[in-house]
Amino acid sequence: MIEHLQVKNWRAVSDLSLSFKEGLTFIMGENGSGKTTLLESIAVALIGEALTGDLHHSVREENSESEISITLRAPTGTRVSVRRRFRRDRKLPGELVIDGRLTAVTAWEETTTRILELLSIDRALFARLVCIPGREIFSYLRDPAAEALRHRMEQVLGIQLLGSLEHRVARLARDHVTRREDALAELRKFPHPSPRPSDPAELAATLEAVQLEERDASPQLERLLSESSRLESSLTEIRRLRDLFAELPALLGRPLPADTNVRELLDTTLASLREEVRQREEAVRSAQAEVGAAKNAADGLRDVRRMLDRLLRDTALATVSCPVCQRPIDAQLASQLRTRIDDQIALADEQLRQRTDEVTVRQRELRERQEMLERVDRLNVRLSQQILSLTSTEITSIASVDARASALEQELQGRRSEADRLRVRIQSLRATISRGTEDLMSARLLGQQAERQAALQERAVTAFEAELLCEIISDVAGELSQQQRSEKLSSVYAAISDLWRRFRPDRDWHIEVDSDGFLHVKSQDRDLHFSQLSGGEKTVLLVLARVVLCKMLSALDFMLIDEPLEHLDLRNRRSLVNFLVEAHRKQLMPQLIVTTFEVTLVRKFYQAPDVTPVMLSRSS
Repeated sequence: MIEHLQVKNWRAVSDLSLSFKEGLTFIMGENGSGKTTLLESIAVALIGEALTGDLHHSVREENSESEISITLRAPTGTRVSVRRRFRRDRKLPGELVIDGRLTAVTAWEETTTRILELLSIDRALFARLVCIPGREIFSYLRDPAAEALRHRMEQVLGIQLLGSLEHRVARLARDHVTRREDALAELRKFPHPSPRPSDPAELAATLEAVQLEERDASPQLERLLSESSRLESSLTEIRRLRDLFAELPALLGRPLPADTNVRELLDTTLASLREEVRQREEAVRSAQAEVGAAKNAADGLRDVRRMLDRLLRDTALATVSCPVCQRPIDAQLASQLRTRIDDQIALADEQLRQRTDEVTVRQRELRERQEMLERVDRLNVRLSQQILSLTSTEITSIASVDARASALEQELQGRRSEADRLRVRIQSLRATISRGTEDLMSARLLGQQAERQAALQERAVTAFEAELLCEIISDVAGELSQQQRSEKLSSVYAAISDLWRRFRPDRDWHIEVDSDGFLHVKSQDRDLHFSQLSGGEKTVLLVLARVVLCKMLSALDFMLIDEPLEHLDLRNRRSLVNFLVEAHRKQLMPQLIVTTFEVTLVRKFYQAPDVTPVMLSRSS
């Protein structure tokens, strides 16, 4: 039984403290004054959660904490005080006092567990049983006649859970049938019989060995190709050297034996040519000197002739003296002297021409030898460079060049043959790797298909087993719900009939449910279908059913009813208020806490000792 309640900073209540006693308590006030908040606060204090809405979002002052405290006596007589504290973002430690002793329990869920143990009830049953919310009364009055009261009693008794379990399991069974059929349909897509896959591990090991051999062979092929390229370069250089050797006989103008030492021959030829060039240069210089002397003689003779020509002009007038010997020269002597001088000049000119021709011949011969020396020298330089590029000092003759070229050709042919064989081997290995990779992928795919088949088969079997299990559970749940309806609902209807007779003693009333599930209130001469009952009578039946269930399923001595008058007309409101007062007086429930907006109908009970009116205002 609830003795005291205090609510701070939660929902419609800023700060309110109420005391309760045995009997009927009417909590009255306008909409928004906090009537429903008080009933919700009782639930929060006892089971740790609100019956409707979110606990934290209903904190009034965002930066302040909410507090709900309640004091009550458990069915065993134990006095229990609970203090709950919480904020918008979290729950705070609270207090639990039992028979005046503060316990060590402060955590939210621990407090809830301990309270429910003291009240001998679980959280879900308390929420379904002890409080009748206004929204439940509203939907109850509008539900189909066959479902209204039975639906709520089955909900409290847990029969509805069995029905829900039955329907859910039936759905699960259909789902498992679908899964089984899907698995079988997918299995039928696989070939029958399925090919036996090769061992992927064995194929992978073989493939790895072939890949390793191919990896080892590839560098060998690259090495052989590199050596072949080097040999080709060397052979090209040798052939160039041989071409240079072939130029020498044409250059020297005579054939050379194959074993001739070309280097020695070139050295000797160069020395000989240099000596010839030196001698010819000296001959040219000597001939040029002779040309100079002959020219000087001819020029001297021409000077004498010019002098004689002057003498001849002078002797035409008289005899003159020789400018050299002072002999007298007459015209005749001067003419004779000129004739002799002309002969000497002609001879000197002939000698000059001969000497000039001789110089020309010797210069030509010198240029030829110089050109020969240059060609031989260039050939020697090229040979030296070529031989140096071959890094070999053994190549000195045409025969050694041919021998070296032949050796290189044979070695190159060997490397090429070996490279060709290795290339064919690598191509074969790569083809094997390609086939092996395809075989491995195929084996793995077949393995995956086999695994998929096994998984589908297992899924089909599991779905079939689950289907059977669901059918069994559905059958058991259906039988249990029928058994519960037969046993518990019958006893509940009998108890409701007894209570109905206590409040309607004018006839021998009893309550029955027909084959269609419709509830009837019957007497000897009357048969009232549930739909024929007034709203007040229907609400009375709901309260009576909840009281019966509360006494059957728990030891609690209080009930909470929220706004039972709100959806009734005036006559039914008056009837229901009278019923609630009478219900307490006939010890239907030791403590009833009822919220209502109807002040006028309750006012006449203000002075009744077992009725406590509480008026709330919006400023509470």
